[in-house]
Amino acid sequence: MSFAFNKHRRRGDAGVTSLEVAVIFGVFIVLVFSIIDLSRYLFSQQALTTLVTATARQGFAGTLPAFCNGASLPQTETQVAAFAPLLDFNRITSLAMCVDQGSGVTVLTVTASYSFQPITPLIEAMLGPASTMTASMTYSY
Repeated sequence: MSFAFNKHRRRGDAGVTSLEVAVIFGVFIVLVFSIIDLSRYLFSQQALTTLVTATARQGFAGTLPAFCNGASLPQTETQVAAFAPLLDFNRITSLAMCVDQGSGVTVLTVTASYSFQPITPLIEAMLGPASTMTASMTYSY
């Protein structure tokens, strides 16, 4: 009797394994690409912070002119590529440096913004369709 039961069960389960693999594989692919997308986001944030730090270092050394009131620094694509090689130059929305020399203390502030475009729906749901990340650094001397 048990042999007949197992034989009947096999006929009813035809294609179930293929369906399970398809469902699990789809979830796995979305998970893998979400991890890649989240890694891209964190790497872009770190690269933007590195760009701001390097720009502030150049401003502190006096090799860059100060631009205040929202004016952007005249960075070239090769300068940005030297500090943050994997950032897309065309997505940097602003890079500004301001020097305030009031009350005996010089304050140098560098701010940058970068437009990040997620590739997976899961990360897009967390961050929004187009997330703008910012980094800022202030030196007082």
